[in-house]
Amino acid sequence: SEAPQNVTIEVVDAYNVRVSWKTPTKVDGTVVGYIVQWKANKVPKSNIYVLLVENLLLSNLSPKTLISVTVCTRIQRMSEAPQNVTIEALDPSVVRVSWRAPTTVYGTIVGYIAQWKANNVPRPELKMSKVDDLYISTLKPKTLISVTLCTRIQRSALDGDEYRACTGEVRTTTPGVEECEFLMLLLSKANLFLQSNLH
Repeated sequence: SEAPQNVTIEVVDAYNVRVSWKTPTKVDGTVVGYIVQWKANKVPKSNIYVLLVENLLLSNLSPKTLISVTVCTRIQRMSEAPQNVTIEALDPSVVRVSWRAPTTVYGTIVGYIAQWKANNVPRPELKMSKVDDLYISTLKPKTLISVTLCTRIQRSALDGDEYRACTGEVRTTTPGVEECEFLMLLLSKANLFLQSNLH
């Protein structure tokens, strides 16, 4: 089971209770944290998001309060990452990143995020809606561009946090200006050759 194991609740004193659990032993993906959904006297309280810990103290409670708790595992699944990610340099200043939406998603895809670097220097993330390609422009010639693409996933209405399922890094280097000029020169010579043969 992917749910937390051995969930217990312990009264510490009149104002505090401790919730404890164990990490699930079988998970299809990576555990990235937990959500604690709780009620005080049957009144729902705000969900609490915790990282890789196995206990939580609920404090500042009123004496003689009935506390009920549900603990959920937050899981990142590799099958939810974008598929067939490619990157190509279109010219010295533009690269195109393309991908396909993952086929298996536990929740709703709300978009994508591109984490990218120029010559190994991190740049601001690019957040996108439901598209399947991205153009990164105003680059300099001969720049190494590396991109990690992530699916943005909303698990449920109860889980207000956004999940990310990310690919490995793809890379390309933008061509130098002189390489493009050389290519244009070769094409011009090829056209002249064809025209002379046609006449």
